[in-house]
Amino acid sequence: MLSKFHQPFALILAFFAAITAFVLIHVFFQNTTARVLILGTFSHDTKVTINAVSGNGHAVPIESYTIKGSRQPKPQRTGTTQLNVPLKQLRVEFDYLGPDSDVNNAQVTLTGIEVVKPYMKHYYFNGENIDVFFSSSNDQSKSIRAFNFSSDNTTVALTSKEAIHDTNWALILGMPILFFFGILFIVKNSAWSQIPAFADMSLGHRISSSGEFDAINGIRGLAALLVLFSHTAPGYEAVQVGLALLFVISGFLLSKPFILDPKKVYSWKNVERYLTKRLKRILPMYYFYVFLIYVIDFKIDLALKHFFFVQAEGHLWPMTQIFLFYVMLPFVLMICCAAYRIHRIAPIVLLVVATYFSVIYARDWTPFYNGRFSKPFYLYAFFMGIIGSYIQYDLIGKKWLDPWGKRWVRELVSMLAIVFVFYLIAWSAPMRPSLAIFHWVSQFWLKCIASVVLIILALNTPKTLFRTIIANPLFRSVGVIGFSFYILHGLGMQIFEQVQIQYLADSSPGGRSWRFMAGAFVTTYFMAIIAYSYIERPFFGYRGKKSE
Repeated sequence: MLSKFHQPFALILAFFAAITAFVLIHVFFQNTTARVLILGTFSHDTKVTINAVSGNGHAVPIESYTIKGSRQPKPQRTGTTQLNVPLKQLRVEFDYLGPDSDVNNAQVTLTGIEVVKPYMKHYYFNGENIDVFFSSSNDQSKSIRAFNFSSDNTTVALTSKEAIHDTNWALILGMPILFFFGILFIVKNSAWSQIPAFADMSLGHRISSSGEFDAINGIRGLAALLVLFSHTAPGYEAVQVGLALLFVISGFLLSKPFILDPKKVYSWKNVERYLTKRLKRILPMYYFYVFLIYVIDFKIDLALKHFFFVQAEGHLWPMTQIFLFYVMLPFVLMICCAAYRIHRIAPIVLLVVATYFSVIYARDWTPFYNGRFSKPFYLYAFFMGIIGSYIQYDLIGKKWLDPWGKRWVRELVSMLAIVFVFYLIAWSAPMRPSLAIFHWVSQFWLKCIASVVLIILALNTPKTLFRTIIANPLFRSVGVIGFSFYILHGLGMQIFEQVQIQYLADSSPGGRSWRFMAGAFVTTYFMAIIAYSYIERPFFGYRGKKSE
């Protein structure tokens, strides 16, 4: 049970959950439009554009298509694909794209407009009410059901005079009330430490050391936040720094068990266990997100390509590279462990050479299709992570290299590390150096090197100000749920974007602003807590040190 001191927090959380439920239900259940269907007769080469009208009258194009009719127009039923977007007011634009000689004979005759809503009733406007509900930009036509194009007017827009929505107050108010009492009951009869997203913040004593675990999670959290900032905060383009940290830390941590015990890599049982843990770690949350975004929207072809890692669109593009690296890692470490028998420095030398050739000769190799852009294969980022792991766990960990043995040295390094992190972030922030310097510091491979340095500094400066900053509760809490946070941050941005459109009358809701950043963070953070705790976490587990 919660103490009296903590009971107000239960009320605040329950109230926040109720407000969130109200906003989501009000925006998406009441206003969501699945499809817009148009019935009528259209001249050939007529472009139809469906727009959503925001609260300040700004039209946002949703979908457009061109009707390739015949010169003798026939009645047609046309419309959009699955939209599933919030749409209060509707604007339908008709553009004539045919030959100039036929423009005076081009016309559109409407018999009906149907707005299909997945959660409420459908709206059907026909000959009786189209003139009443819609206004036209064509002043020459007496009826908007039939209008002609002309050389002076090749675009005609129809705009709904009223909002197209159906208010169901039983749903809009009833569900938030249930959320309020449900969350209040759960929180008052639970402990924060029982929620996996918070409980896992203290797992360091079971799987490594508390200091190392906190530092690694702090770096993960910093990386995830930098990626979010790069998409939302004004002036920031820190996505490369965040991704460099994520790639490098993957190679760093995954190679650690095999570096500590090289014989493991030659045991199929250990390799099988490694691959199983990796799949359990990423597939449930990744597949859930793909199902949510593509399968529910009936984009089965895209869903299958994502399921089999042959394509990854938008912010999912690193998944194809991470999955391939998971498969490649045992083979890379087999070669490294064989080289280790020659000399303990040999694996590092080998990986440095491989990194050099990857940067120089494979920089433009784009083996994966990632939607609009094909990303290079950042294999060298993972190689650098393995190099850092060898330095940390073989050279420093086994006292072959001990550069920070004295406390005053650690304190000095700590202060230098704080300055280093500041400039690392500033590389991608508004405070940029001159163009001549920026050309070099903007290179992704250099940011990967900086990421290796950051990880090693964080692990070897305990009880310093730098460790306190890196391992602060915010960074660590985001780091624990980092994978879910990264996967869901695009959806969190979309949700808050719609909140800005529907409630804040923002004409550019996707534009960078501190309000957009804060709202996207809060939305993503709470979704990630739930996703990590009840979707991602149940599929993998930690064992004690002895069983490792």
